Amino acid sequence: MPMAADPAAALPLTLDLEDFKGDFSFDALFGGLVDELLPEYRGEDDAAPAPPPPPPVLGAAPPVFPAVDELLGLFKHSCKELVDLRRQIDKRLQNLKKEVAVQDTKHRKTLGELEKGVDGLFDSFARLDSRISSVGQTAAKIGDHLQSAESQRETASQTIDLIKYLMEFNSTPGDLMELSPLFSDDSRVAEAASIAQKLRSFAEEDVGRHGVTSAVGSANASRGLEVAVANLQEYCNELENRLLARFDAASQRRELSTMAECAKILSQVCIYARNMVLSHDQTAWLK
Repeated sequence: MPMAADPAAALPLTLDLEDFKGDFSFDALFGGLVDELLPEYRGEDDAAPAPPPPPPVLGAAPPVFPAVDELLGLFKHSCKELVDLRRQIDKRLQNLKKEVAVQDTKHRKTLGELEKGVDGLFDSFARLDSRISSVGQTAAKIGDHLQSAESQRETASQTIDLIKYLMEFNSTPGDLMELSPLFSDDSRVAEAASIAQKLRSFAEEDVGRHGVTSAVGSANASRGLEVAVANLQEYCNELENRLLARFDAASQRRELSTMAECAKILSQVCIYARNMVLSHDQTAWLK
């Protein structure tokens, strides 16, 4: 009697890795395996008609569960496929672990290089900040020097202008026609009065100092500024008259701002004029 063939040997590949992805259901997997052997396992609506039972063998009792041998072969075959699938998965996992380890090593190396670069960048920023601070301090010092130099330049420029104006007043006694337009411009009366005050202050100090010297033996020590003093006195008198006329005209027009400006300039001119007269009288007495 020939031996029956192994039912598992004739079975095709029934399991695949895709069967275990996503929402895995054991019931669905089991149903897919036994669907052909146990039609009654399927639902009543889609159940195919059961095949006719095989003819009974003479002298043998009919089997209680005819599909048991086929199911055993199917389950053995499925177990073998599951073992093969597990080996495939284990192999893939090992390969993935190796790839992850290689990539992790690369990433760690890259991170180490980046950390070194960041540290170097921070050091560069620190040096740059220190340099900027140093440059800022130097710039501040240069700015202070420039400001001081500008102040000195402005003072020197003002001194040069005062000397030029003083030379104009010292040119010819009683001659005010050669003075700069500043001293005859009505729109610059305040500026002219301020300059005249400075010139008179300098002249008073010089005449007083040299007047004492002349009393002890230097008769011509302050001769040069006496002309300027006389011309300044005459100019101040003229300026005072101009301011009084301007004040009177503004009072008739009730221009309070112009009146206040004239009064302020007049108060300064009169104070300096009185001081200058006293200084001149004292100098004359000492001579």
